[in-house]
Amino acid sequence: MKVFILFAALISAAVAVSDDGGVLRQESVVSPEGFESHLELHDQKQDASGHLVGEALAHTGSYSWTDPNGEQVSISYTADENGYHPTGTGVHPIPDAIVRSLVYLEAHAPKDQH
Repeated sequence: MKVFILFAALISAAVAVSDDGGVLRQESVVSPEGFESHLELHDQKQDASGHLVGEALAHTGSYSWTDPNGEQVSISYTADENGYHPTGTGVHPIPDAIVRSLVYLEAHAPKDQH
């Protein structure tokens, strides 16, 4: 599990890449209990933290950037044993056709897979 926490921290620190380079701030703390990472570039920012809940890693964070039109885009999220749950201006609703497909698949799934 410690390897997974370290891997998650390294991945979260490497996600944002700026065309101009220039890291303004970068901090990472990894411990047996979890991690925290902060990365700030001139047009991007990312904060993440995670901690163990039993055998699972509960991860929270946010990231933001300026799009080519100069608009600020931001996403906050939690990720845990219940999945990934993003919110923010960069999150778009699931199209109706996909929602209907998921409802259909759930209703017609073989009974032994629930």
